[in-house]
Order: sequence, then structure tokens, then C-alpha cells
Amino acid sequence: MTFSYCPRCGARLVSRTLGQEGEVPFCSGCQKPWFRMFPSAVCVLALNPSGEGLFVTQRRIPGLCLVSGFIAPGETAEETAVREVREETGLTFLNGRLLATHWYRRDGVLMHLILGRVDEGRPVPSEELTEAFFLPLKEAAPRVDPSSTGVLALLELTEKQALQDEIISGKIEMNK
Repeated sequence: MTFSYCPRCGARLVSRTLGQEGEVPFCSGCQKPWFRMFPSAVCVLALNPSGEGLFVTQRRIPGLCLVSGFIAPGETAEETAVREVREETGLTFLNGRLLATHWYRRDGVLMHLILGRVDEGRPVPSEELTEAFFLPLKEAAPRVDPSSTGVLALLELTEKQALQDEIISGKIEMNK
């Protein structure tokens, strides 16, 4: 979102050159630049104790997806991951750790890829999902929606096998 008026005082913004940022909307009254804003979301790769990933299917998206959702104001990416896994599958997400970020160009969203684990339990899909289940990562990779950020998460994880092993075993306590 690009501002035309100042969110603080309501004055019409002017264009001002700010160093290497170039031209940005600027409030002369507040003496504040108003940079372009965009939504942020999480994409969660949750592993069960066997090392299988939690996958979901949705009516509107072909292929497998990872649990995902928008970050609410005041919430961290890790807190969003816990909330989204609980809302979408009923499971408790533990030891969430930022794995990578990705600019999802199609929707103009900054995705935070969060890796962690879930304890034993069977996922129960929410109303927005058609299915929620565990699957070995190698089996899931070719079935993931190729336009989704989940593909990146799987690629990142396969390159970090040691990290995956430590998360599954509980050796890494990341939410402290």
C-alpha cells in the first residue's frame, strides 16, 4: 500500500528524495517519510516426531500446501505459526524457528518460512481446508503446489538435514 495522505495528521504527502531510498511519500507537517507497506504472512513446515511434514489441501489451490496465514498486528511470525497450526489443524506447534523469508511476488506478500515440530496427534482440518495429514517430505515435494512458498520451505529443509534432526529430537528449544 502506498500512502497519498499522512496516516497521522491527514495532510497530503509530497515526494521527497531520501538518500538511497530515492523518492518517497513524505509528510511536511510530521516530518516523516511513509514508505510503501505490504502484508506479511507465515508458511509453516511442522514436523512430527517421525520427521513427516504437516500438509494441507484447500479447495482453491491445487496440490499440497503448508499451513499458512497472515501475521496479525502485534504478533511475531513465530506466534502466528503457533496460532495458524492450532486454528487449521488443532495441533500444538512447538520450537518454531525462522528458516527463511521469501517475497511472494504474485500476491505482494513477504512470507516467513517457519520450521518447527508438533507432538503426537492427528490433525483435524478446519472448515477452510479439505484435508490435513502427515507425509514424508520426499513424497510430498513433487505434490506441493509449484507456485507456493511451501516448495521453497521444502528445498530449504532438505539442505539442512541436521537442523531437521535436531528439531525432531527436541534438542533445539527455539521459543525461549
